[in-house]
Amino acid sequence: MDYTELRARRRLLRRYLRRYRLEQTEAAYQAVEGILQRLPDNHPAAQIMRLRYKECRNWRTVEDRTFYCHSRAFELETAAIDALLQSTEVVDAITSWEAAQNDH
Repeated sequence: MDYTELRARRRLLRRYLRRYRLEQTEAAYQAVEGILQRLPDNHPAAQIMRLRYKECRNWRTVEDRTFYCHSRAFELETAAIDALLQSTEVVDAITSWEAAQNDH
């Protein structure tokens, strides 16, 4: 996968994970939960991902609660996104979601 494709997939996964923040529905929460469950609990960014996408916290709150500076928190979040993109189930979920979004 080239860098341009990786950036596009990262962007798509972040949009997918922000669904719950935007929609505030149980279905969106379950979709986000299903993706984040694929991240091991001992992953360095697990808490960041939970705060950011399940609890819908902004970056400042994430930084305050994890004691990371913004650049390090974002770097860890990107590492978690990359780890999630290694799962074919995650890639399939975001790809089908994107197709459904484009149909509307």
